[in-house]
Amino acid sequence: MKINNILLLFLITILFLGCSQPAPQNAADAGKLPSIFPSQNGTTIPFNIAPLNFKVNETCDGLFLSIKGKNGGLERSFKGDKTDIPVSDWSEFLSENKEDSIYLTVYTRQNNNWIRYKPFSYFVASDPIDEYLVYRLIHPGYQTWNTMGIYERCLSDFKVQTIIDSRLLPQTCMNCHSMANNNPDNMMIHLRENNAGTILIRGDKIEKINTKTPLTFSSVSFPYWHPSAKYIAYSINKVRQLFPSVGQERAHGFDQESDMVIYDVGKNLFFTSPLLFSNLPSILNLMKKVHLSIPTVKHFILSRLRLSPCPKKKRVSDIVFALSLLMQQPPHLGRRSIP
Repeated sequence: MKINNILLLFLITILFLGCSQPAPQNAADAGKLPSIFPSQNGTTIPFNIAPLNFKVNETCDGLFLSIKGKNGGLERSFKGDKTDIPVSDWSEFLSENKEDSIYLTVYTRQNNNWIRYKPFSYFVASDPIDEYLVYRLIHPGYQTWNTMGIYERCLSDFKVQTIIDSRLLPQTCMNCHSMANNNPDNMMIHLRENNAGTILIRGDKIEKINTKTPLTFSSVSFPYWHPSAKYIAYSINKVRQLFPSVGQERAHGFDQESDMVIYDVGKNLFFTSPLLFSNLPSILNLMKKVHLSIPTVKHFILSRLRLSPCPKKKRVSDIVFALSLLMQQPPHLGRRSIP
């Protein structure tokens, strides 16, 4: 046991010394800024952002990065052409250099010869970045649309949490997630194909609604919340795709037909305006046929029919989905219990 502990301590010491070695001596001066991706020179960054790693576009088999600020420095060496700055060291360094510029000098090693590039800079702001980003991840193709997920990443490090993905809901397209004022207490997600419907989260209440009505040609699409979180503006789209057989373009998307409605979250109904809805005469005729009252043309209720929940035969799976969604939500999204 003692031998194992000694060996472990030795390896840690070697690793620490390897990462903390001083800048290469006698490095040739490149006389120019390094070519890196992504290009970041002169950027203003929040003090709590995760390490801004980059790739050097020059051919090399090793890197050395020296970062200097008014309150100390940070130096690390890396194999290959990419940086991988430790989160804890980076976070501490930025916190100590708020409201000032820091300077990054890149060294590349080619055939055991070091080249030093001109330093580039960041300005470290004292304002923090919003800590979390929610995004959809999908393959950049058209054959695997049913393998996707919606995830949350902490922007102060690289931790990722799964909110919902194809393992939870197979053969389901999930898209257009949206939060009112970036607050997940009021949130919605569309589901297509299997388990189709719109998931609406309001505080501790989770609902699944069918947004296709007799007066609209399809379910709603792209959303935007009103700041009060009482309304959601939706487009209704008939989107089609073309796949060229020649040329470099992979696909073209076009909208054959579109309308816009406003969803009243509390009353569970749509309303719209003739300025936003293309097929007004047919809508008014249909409303007469189904004996719906017709308010003024200037600002009319699109449907007095309540938006219906998903069919009863799917109700059990809806409950399972709601429970699974809650279990997937990390603590900062708020763990909610089903009443």
